[in-house]
This record gives sequence, structure tokens and C-alpha cells, in this order.
Amino acid sequence: MLGIPFGEPPLAAPVLLQHNLRYVLSTEPQKRAEYFRALLELTDLDLVRQALNRAKGRVSALPSLQRYVELDALLTTAQQNASASAAVRRAGTSSEVAAVSEHLMAAARALVPTVTGTDAPAVIAELQAIRARAEEQIFPIGGLTPATVEAPPAVKVAPLVESIRTYTSASHKPTSRLPASRRCSTPSWHTRTSGR
Repeated sequence: MLGIPFGEPPLAAPVLLQHNLRYVLSTEPQKRAEYFRALLELTDLDLVRQALNRAKGRVSALPSLQRYVELDALLTTAQQNASASAAVRRAGTSSEVAAVSEHLMAAARALVPTVTGTDAPAVIAELQAIRARAEEQIFPIGGLTPATVEAPPAVKVAPLVESIRTYTSASHKPTSRLPASRRCSTPSWHTRTSGR
């Protein structure tokens, strides 16, 4: 009721008096430290310290934000170029999306001087085109893809396609459903009787 926090017996009250001095001096060190913490009202500070340590452990266990992971990777790539790495660092410290985009575009222009775009989609398109050209030089896929050639105008494609459809649909039908003209018949030489 007086606002004095009581501890565990035998010294429930955190008051150092003559009759409990012998207990304080003869008890084990851990209990003595707890008693003096209670006497000096340090238990609340210990609780706060423990809560902070738990929170620090939880925060350190969280995965890194993807944005910062990607910016660190970009900073590693741009470390040879001073202006590009400075722009990446500024992007990492900026909190506004427009400022981050502007710093990243500046880094792209510093790393690849041929990039001339003024907005993010244009810069992204240019970088993707540069990457596609570089990949084509390493492994030319364009040489492996066949060129589409149109049929000459003299060839009528529609009747050809229709006859192929008719043939393929008829070849999958059972023989009994085929018209009589298409059924296999016994050869005429087999049914012919000799006229001797």
C-alpha cells in the first residue's frame, strides 16, 4: 500500500536494517545481488533491459528487407564507379519513392553512359535492350530461330489445309464408318475365278 515492492522471504521488505544485515552478508552472491537490486529499486530497469534484449533478438532474427538486399548487391556491383556507388548510397537512405527512382536512374547512367532515358520505364527498357544484346553476343539465339516465310501467292493454302483436315479426320475413324469407296475391299484378282 505504501508503494514499496516486497520481495521473497526471509527479507520481504527491501530495507537494510541492523537485524537483517547478517543475512545479506552471509547469503549467496546471486540472492545478495537480487536483494540490493530490490533495495535500490533496480528491478524495473532489469525488466526493461530483459525486454530490450528479447526485442533485439527478435529483430535480428527477421529477414532483411528485399529492397536493402538488392541495394547492397547493386552497391557491390557499382563499387568501381564512384558516382554510381554514391547514387546507390543516396537511394538507400532516401525514403521517398521518387527520390529513390531518381538516384537509381543516376546510378544506371553512371554505370552505362549510353543510357539516355529520363524516366524509370525508359531507363529500364534501355537496360533490358542492352542486356539482350549482350546475351545475343554471348549465345546468339537469333541464329537458331527459323525465319517465318510466307507461302508464295500462287499457292492456295486454304484448300490444302482443308484436304489435310479431311484426311486426318478420316484416318482416325474405324473402317466400318468409312464410305464404301474408301473401305479396303478384296482385290479383284483374288475373287476372280479362272475361266479355264
